[in-house]
Amino acid sequence: MIKMVYVINDAGETLVSIPLGDFHADEALFGGFMTAIDMFSHKMAGDSIKELILGNNRVVVAREGAHLLVTVHDKGDTDSQTINARACEAFRKHYGGVVTDEMTDAIREAVLGTISIRGKAEDWASKML
Repeated sequence: MIKMVYVINDAGETLVSIPLGDFHADEALFGGFMTAIDMFSHKMAGDSIKELILGNNRVVVAREGAHLLVTVHDKGDTDSQTINARACEAFRKHYGGVVTDEMTDAIREAVLGTISIRGKAEDWASKML
């Protein structure tokens, strides 16, 4: 299941955070952390970081111009790359240099539309136990 979507600029500022599940992080610290990890990845490997595991969370990272689109998922989420790609697509279509509610809603719709019925049922069941 997806838990969170972040849009972070090159300065490490979190422009958008869309909570979709149980993930809590200070937006400023998380934005700075992801930007620092991305810069480190460029210096060490010559490419952006794509994914990392933080405890029980899978963090998927994609670069869209001067922004990072970060989605946070359950560690075992097999759709994490697809969900992140859909968030990126919605961002590209709706970002015109200014963060708007329309853009945020489009990203939310894009990522929630990829969650399977089985995934929703499993999430519901895990909360009931």
